[in-house]
Amino acid sequence: METEKGNGNGLVRIQSKSSVCSKAGGEWGRYILYDPARGLIVTEDQLVRFNLIQTHGSKVLAQEEVAQSVHYLVVWDVGSKRKPQYEAAIADANGNVIVPRSAETWNTYVKFLELWQTATRVVPLEPQLEFVERVKEARDAWVIETPILTVTGKRVDYYDRRYAAYEVRTRISGIADIVEKLYAVAVRHGFAKGTYGGYIRRGPIGDDELKALKEEALSLLNAEKAVLLARWAEAVKARLASAREEVEAARKKLGVEKPASEPITAEDIISLFIQRGEEEAEEAEEAEEAEEAPAGELEFVPVAQTSVEQPFSSLISQTEKEMEVAPLPPAAAVKREELVKLHLLAFSLPSRYAAARTKYLIEREEGKSVLVERRVFEELASVIETARREAYDELRRAFAMVPELGVWIAVTDAAVEEAKRVASFVTGKILEGAVQKKLDLDAAKRVAGRVKVEAWPIYLEPERARALLEKAVAKLSEDAEELRARIEKAEKESMKKLLGKKLAEVEKLKMEFEKKLEALRG
Repeated sequence: METEKGNGNGLVRIQSKSSVCSKAGGEWGRYILYDPARGLIVTEDQLVRFNLIQTHGSKVLAQEEVAQSVHYLVVWDVGSKRKPQYEAAIADANGNVIVPRSAETWNTYVKFLELWQTATRVVPLEPQLEFVERVKEARDAWVIETPILTVTGKRVDYYDRRYAAYEVRTRISGIADIVEKLYAVAVRHGFAKGTYGGYIRRGPIGDDELKALKEEALSLLNAEKAVLLARWAEAVKARLASAREEVEAARKKLGVEKPASEPITAEDIISLFIQRGEEEAEEAEEAEEAEEAPAGELEFVPVAQTSVEQPFSSLISQTEKEMEVAPLPPAAAVKREELVKLHLLAFSLPSRYAAARTKYLIEREEGKSVLVERRVFEELASVIETARREAYDELRRAFAMVPELGVWIAVTDAAVEEAKRVASFVTGKILEGAVQKKLDLDAAKRVAGRVKVEAWPIYLEPERARALLEKAVAKLSEDAEELRARIEKAEKESMKKLLGKKLAEVEKLKMEFEKKLEALRG
């Protein structure tokens, strides 16, 4: 690998992945650390996370200790726009293929991606739990939130239909008896089990009775707090033990000997490759000495005590300097490895104005010829609007909207591929619509080229991540309630089925966000 020395700060310049992909004929690529002897791969997201690779303008720099191990994953999409299928090869800095192009190479990369995501998790030895209930009140509704269950009561008015809803949502098993007690509170106030979960009372309900319902639920929760906390701790301990086993198994496969309760550091990743380099050097030296030894004579070679060098101490001060160029989120009291990873949706969808064209006409005004400029919208505008509208439905499968901040976020790494799928979906819709309506295909391609849908990893302090996730869960809860109301109001069975499918998607996404939020609280 050809490298260019940096400014004496422990960094060397490496080839950009775009230039290597171009040489190898690929469509796109990723930086990786690769050890051919062990088949070990460190993925780009980890290299960026641990500051082993940095981008400064047009320059891409790598830490000197691992620069010689930097390779490039070159990727091709051999599937369709709706169902992408990937093949990949591993190349060096000159574009020479080291591992042949195949679907298996891509699958191997994906396996390492998942391994590192699991291995870099930190699982505490003991849970730190605090059972606190919070009450949120709005017009005609209230919510009691706790770490393991949520109780909701509200009054609903739709035209001439009036009813009240009461629902208990749980996040752990083993508390069914207490949930039944909470529902018994609603039964005492005339509620009956509803079709879509929760309890319903048809007819009006007064403010005083709605408030009384809340106070009784709160009183029951306080009475059962000790039991709930004990069962929560039991459930969390079991999950922590299982999670520790999973994390330590992943670390063992990668060669990282560290308990799950301690975070992986950049130093650990560097040592994987330095240690291998030292072993190879020792083997080569021993081979040379064996060749030089006279035939028939035995030479005693003392076994060196293996130790991993610790070159990272000098890197810490350098990293602090680099942070002025590429700042991390403000986390003075939080270690970098404790930051919470989410995905921010970065997207740009063309509007109907992308299909507008300027037309110049000569018109007569007051007996004079006047050149008039008019904006004309071609039929492609309706195709774009349809694709744009459907794109939002597709995005809601993996991303949640946070209206207060005007952002969309996701909690799993699957969001990266989901964003790519939505981008392909929108592009395909625009091109297919143009073909079906026999419109200008070149114009449609230009518009489709403006589609951008990406999921960007972001790292937040736990408190900020928790606040963001709480807002997202609240919005998903509102969406679910709205869909339930629409289902009850719908008259056609086909519409109920469609709305039910959307509700299932919202509930599934909400569970993912609640799981992430619960992990932060635990």
